[in-house]
Amino acid sequence: MEIKRDKKADALANLYRSALYLARGNVKLGKFLAYRAGRVLNLDILRKIAPYSKSNKIMAEKVLDEYLRLKGKVLRGVDKEGNENSL
Repeated sequence: MEIKRDKKADALANLYRSALYLARGNVKLGKFLAYRAGRVLNLDILRKIAPYSKSNKIMAEKVLDEYLRLKGKVLRGVDKEGNENSL
């Protein structure tokens, strides 16, 4: 059995889970998962969602937008400059 060890893919999954928990109302866990994902992906997601802290659903939407924006880049292996890394 092969063990998956892709930290960026795990961080991306944590971003998706963060949106899920924020939408369900578990703000503490949602923000924690966003923080953990941001550390691996070198993003400050908590700062991006801070202006929307009065509404869990809007915070979840913003995190989900960030997830969708990054999903293709992380899975394709695109770096910060937009250069695609060949595997």
